[in-house]
Amino acid sequence: MLFFSAQLSLLSITWVVVTQIDKLILSTFLDLKNFGYYTLAVTVSGVILILSAPLSQVLMPRLSALVSQKSERGYIDLYTKSFAGLSIIIVPLAVFMVFFAEKLLFIWTGDMQITQATYPLVKWLALGNAVAVLMNFIFLLQYSKGSLKEHLIAYVSYSFLLIPLSVLIVYYFKASGAVIFWFIHNIVFFIVWGGLVHRKHFTGVNLFIWRQVLLPCTVISSLYFILLKGIVVFYDDRVLDFFILFLSGISCVALLFGYFWFLTSKNLIKVSQIKFLNSIG
Repeated sequence: MLFFSAQLSLLSITWVVVTQIDKLILSTFLDLKNFGYYTLAVTVSGVILILSAPLSQVLMPRLSALVSQKSERGYIDLYTKSFAGLSIIIVPLAVFMVFFAEKLLFIWTGDMQITQATYPLVKWLALGNAVAVLMNFIFLLQYSKGSLKEHLIAYVSYSFLLIPLSVLIVYYFKASGAVIFWFIHNIVFFIVWGGLVHRKHFTGVNLFIWRQVLLPCTVISSLYFILLKGIVVFYDDRVLDFFILFLSGISCVALLFGYFWFLTSKNLIKVSQIKFLNSIG
């Protein structure tokens, strides 16, 4: 138990360093006003991380219990459906911020100068946070399967490369470089390490995640918000405009739920084809 706790502690410390190193460096090289813009962008995009936290707290004990019960089908169903369900919420929210961050920030602050300085940062931070949320499923998988040591070694090793790169990018490109790098390094780690972990434990799960979940979520959300941005009418009333944005986002999520419900009802999403490569227990 002590060894396991030490692994979790080291993972937490590494995560804090990786996620906070940009703020430490930027606080040195930016004046207070521009650093405030960056902090505001982090706060706005951070809602994506907040929304995912309760699900992780629920999944950790449930997945571990299914491993102890050697319930392979139960584990696969819970893992894949949770991933799909969270993607249906998180991906549209990130895409929404790409298209409507400017309006959202103005509704919140009522200050056009703050809005113009902040919204380009929110876009990349939101995308990076969405990938970070999905990457957490790799942690949950290895945690529940008792392979936390592998995840620790991979993440710490990756961080040895990541931290100095973060320092260099923040030093030369300031806030704009930091937010783009946040998205890039998250998506690279998710594709490479996440793909390897999934391939080690399952057959067919990578195909399910990318082709049947993430691709349609991203494409449908993007097309929906592109169309919406061309036709939606705002009234320069911050309260009314907020409800317009809120309903727009909820409508996209509802559309995606309807899409996946249709595919499931027609048996076009075949989770049953995903299997463990080795014994679950």
